[in-house]
Amino acid sequence: QNGVIYTGSEGSSTAAYFLDYESMQAVPLCNKPNCAHKDTSCLAFQCVQDSIMPFVYQGMVYWFHTDSKITDSDDGRSTAYQFQTTCYCGNMTTGEVESFVEIPDVSMKDAIEFVISNHTLYIIGCDCAYQEEDGSWTEMSRIGDQYLYAINLDTADVKNYGLINDAPTASYNWTLNGAMFADVELTGIYQNKLYLSYRYVDDPNDIIDYVNTGDPDSPDWSDAGTAIPWHRVNKCLNLETDTIEPSEYPAADLIQDDTYIYYMDGQYHVMDADGTETVSADIPANNSRNLTFVNGIFWDGPQSTCFQPKTGETHVLSETYSDTNLTVIAYYKERYIINYTDENNLIHFEAVPESDLIGGIVE
Repeated sequence: QNGVIYTGSEGSSTAAYFLDYESMQAVPLCNKPNCAHKDTSCLAFQCVQDSIMPFVYQGMVYWFHTDSKITDSDDGRSTAYQFQTTCYCGNMTTGEVESFVEIPDVSMKDAIEFVISNHTLYIIGCDCAYQEEDGSWTEMSRIGDQYLYAINLDTADVKNYGLINDAPTASYNWTLNGAMFADVELTGIYQNKLYLSYRYVDDPNDIIDYVNTGDPDSPDWSDAGTAIPWHRVNKCLNLETDTIEPSEYPAADLIQDDTYIYYMDGQYHVMDADGTETVSADIPANNSRNLTFVNGIFWDGPQSTCFQPKTGETHVLSETYSDTNLTVIAYYKERYIINYTDENNLIHFEAVPESDLIGGIVE
């Protein structure tokens, strides 16, 4: 790969851009001259309006859009909340856009994880609307009943593998007022298996009691991961048998380059493609999603650390980058491609040699 697609803002407008690693210059995914990238006539603008990151496959850019509406029952005594998701594809040369596939009854709005393998896209769809006691409806992102879908990008065939978060009390997670602990995490492919995990509690009151102890005007869920007695279910789709089965491993925090990484007892455990495991020095847990495994190194930008499985050494990042909350996204021509957001919410990309990025060893 010689570049990456990302979502960026210019003024009040958000659009998709392509960053070229060679020049470190970014251009919008748009071929229209003098385009302001501020309405749906622009491909770069249109493909990011539902927040999910667009992706490119065989020269076409794909993205998802979800519509929703409240419908009345035949007898007029109740209502239902109906979702309809469309996967669109756009030609980056001509700018033409067409509907690629329709997926009824689920939302893929704000989905942040998907995996592409062997011409197939794997993604989670959610029935994420709840009806309140007064009959009104609330829609939130990445909550509720969640299903694994496979979309063949050559034939447009769609398969629904069924409900993933199937514990009876999993539906109570939405009361945490966010998706950090409610969504099914689609972590990646390791040893020809696609891994998925989710959390649940035995007693829904464990979540309700936790929410009620906080400040309702300024909720802080920073310790919800440890203060609530979660169970975490780890499943995998066996790509050889095309069936979902329980996983033998703890739930992964990251799967990348056929490397499986999970956190346990204050340390990260890194398993290579052959199953050989190495363990980092003590590192605080990281609930963010910007962990990466690049050039054989596990990078935890928010904790300003990295772990090298080949040497068993854990390092801090250099002083230059220790407070940037960076993400290492690629290694290109002996430089690490990193990005971070400054105090003005501006995205920065840099190409950095290893000597400028990695600091001292954590004992």
